[in-house]
Amino acid sequence: MFIRVFKLVLATIVILLFVGALFYVRSVGVKEVMFQVETRMSRVKLLVYDLLQIQPKSGNFVSQYEFVNDNRVGLGIYDPSNNPKSFASVLAFEDMIGHKLNYNLVFRAWGDKYESIFPFEYVEGWQKTGITPVITWEPWARDLNKVTRGKKQEKYSFKTIIEGKHDDYIRQWAKDSKSTNIRLILRFAHEQSTPVGDVYAYPWQGDPEGFKEAYQHVVRLFREEEAFNVEFMWSPLAYWPDVVSLYYPGDGFVDVIGLSILNHGIGVGEPANRWKSCDELFVAQFDQISKYPKKVMVAEFGSAERGGNKAEWLSDCLRKIQAREKVVGLILLEVESDTHYPGANWGVDTSLRTLESFKYEVSVGNFK
Repeated sequence: MFIRVFKLVLATIVILLFVGALFYVRSVGVKEVMFQVETRMSRVKLLVYDLLQIQPKSGNFVSQYEFVNDNRVGLGIYDPSNNPKSFASVLAFEDMIGHKLNYNLVFRAWGDKYESIFPFEYVEGWQKTGITPVITWEPWARDLNKVTRGKKQEKYSFKTIIEGKHDDYIRQWAKDSKSTNIRLILRFAHEQSTPVGDVYAYPWQGDPEGFKEAYQHVVRLFREEEAFNVEFMWSPLAYWPDVVSLYYPGDGFVDVIGLSILNHGIGVGEPANRWKSCDELFVAQFDQISKYPKKVMVAEFGSAERGGNKAEWLSDCLRKIQAREKVVGLILLEVESDTHYPGANWGVDTSLRTLESFKYEVSVGNFK
């Protein structure tokens, strides 16, 4: 009797799964289903590559390049799953989009036991691929807890940096950077330019005078160590017209300006978050920083799915970004679930339509 009931329940489950699969295929289309299957199989293959430390085949590599006035935009990627020994996910991403990558974004926190040291494990991969590293250098012991995130951390405050309490650490990073003999972009204390006194996410926000002096101090120490292969990125939040200029460190201390363009959509992060247009996120910020005589990079770029049409958003934004002559780079956040905003999949391959839209735009536009 028990066996008969078990078989009946099992058969019912199988039928329900089959019917559900049919409805899903009917609702999204066969092509989309095949795309999702292929995407998941690719991730399994990457896992094997990482375990065996095999480099997947990729397109022809090019050497690292300087910022030049050729009205071209280099593509980059941030992928926290990238294995520094194989670079498997970075190279596989190149194959997926059919385009060379020029930048690789990584994050390093001063107070993290592992991340506080220079990322030498990536250097060989950067050298072989000709990819320029962009290192976001965060003066804090990383804390993403919703309750304590953004609270001041006196040990890594701008005051301690200015007073020289971290000079040995900064000089060691300068020496390590110099030893790589590769071009490197350092993005110190990013997204700092909130209204004075306001701290939203990071403890280094809301203090323009402290930021400028600490930023300049870091640059001077690198130059004293003759780490001339390092370029410095000022990466503000440029939403407040009367605020952002307060944080500019000066022409002599900035090589490139970085912007964060992330469309959170709805249902991700703060309840007030909503779907935002490229004009709100990119154009508004670009207009605030375009007065400075510096090239511009979109240092973080991505959109969630919920709240609008992601494929159309990508097309609109990519066209507007490359239309600005000052823009030299765009770095994609390839993150399935953001630590700050769980549920936000920033990737360009969240659907077949989204990926095809992205691939088309970077194939016909002014992307390197």
